[in-house]
Formats: sequence, structure tokens, C-alpha cells
Amino acid sequence: AGAFGGSHTSADSNDCVAIGAYAMGGACNAVTGSVAVGAYALNELTTGTENLAIGYQALQDNQTGTSNVMIGYKAGLDANDASFASTVGIGNYVFDGIQSGASPANNTALGHYCLSGVMVDAADYNVAVGAYALMAVTSGDSNTVIGYTAGDALTSGEKNTALGTGTLTVATTALNCVALGYNAMSDVKAAVAVDGAIAIGY
Repeated sequence: AGAFGGSHTSADSNDCVAIGAYAMGGACNAVTGSVAVGAYALNELTTGTENLAIGYQALQDNQTGTSNVMIGYKAGLDANDASFASTVGIGNYVFDGIQSGASPANNTALGHYCLSGVMVDAADYNVAVGAYALMAVTSGDSNTVIGYTAGDALTSGEKNTALGTGTLTVATTALNCVALGYNAMSDVKAAVAVDGAIAIGY
């Protein structure tokens, strides 16, 4: 099956690149500046512009979301909403839990399985760097974590900052917390909505 081989509609699509079986294979309509590299990358794209998808099934189901960058195996696999935008994911399985119709936006993930939870509309402005960082976020927003497994259990927790391997793990609903150092705040119980705590050091 050819890349860019969908049934294109009335308006021309320009300045696009598609490489791989079924890459950018949808009914594109006035799509500009999008790049799909890998089998099924941007396979369903219709009107979304300025997307970059590299990897098998990267942004496969995205039709109308714009200005997204997904690099990795199944990165952003099912994301499909016009408001799913300005999101950057690098690593296998990043953003692969987002379902069609959900529109978290302006999130950044760097590392395998980062931000791979079932994210909903409210989950905006998160930054996760390190494998498994923020991997369970559902509705949490404005979290910034750096480190292997940092914030890996957070679901609805928001406005947290964590730096270091194993920081702010286990906690699911922490709010406005700062954890700096190896395993800092790693012993907060899952169901405790700790608010405004600061932990520095191992």
C-alpha cells in the first residue's frame, strides 16, 4: 500500500512527506507541512497540519490535531481531536493512552512510556523527562518532572515539580509539591492528597 495514498478531497495538500506503508494514507484535505515516516504513521490524517510523526503507528489515528511531534513506536497512537495540539513526545509508547475525542494539549514527554496514561481534556502543560515519568497521569496538569520513574503514579495530581530518579513516586493526587533528590517524597501514600510539601535530599 502506498504512502500518501488516500482518497484526497477538494483542496490540495502541500509540503508534506510520507514514507512507509499507509503513512499519511487518509483523505487529506488542505494538509500542509506534515511529515509521516513509518508504517501507518498519520494514517488517518484529514485536515490536521504541521504534524511530525516518525515511527510505527505514530499518530496513527490523528485526523485533525495540529502542530504535534511524535517520535517513537506507537507514539500518540489513538489521539484524535482537533484540540489535541502542540504536543511533543519522543520515546516508545509516549501518549499512547490518549483516546479518540480527548484533547490534552501543550504536553511534552521525553522517554519511553512517559505520559502514557489515559489522559483527559484537563491534562495540559505537563513536562515529563525520563523513562516512565508521569506515566499514569489522567487529569493532572502543570506537572514538571525529570528523572527515571519520576511522578510515575500521579493521576490527578497537579502543579508538582520533581527532579531526580524515583522522586514523587507512589503518590497519586499530590498537589503543589516540590521533590528534589533521589527518591524524594517516594514514601507518600497513594491516596493521600498531600498539598504544598517540599522535600529536598534522599
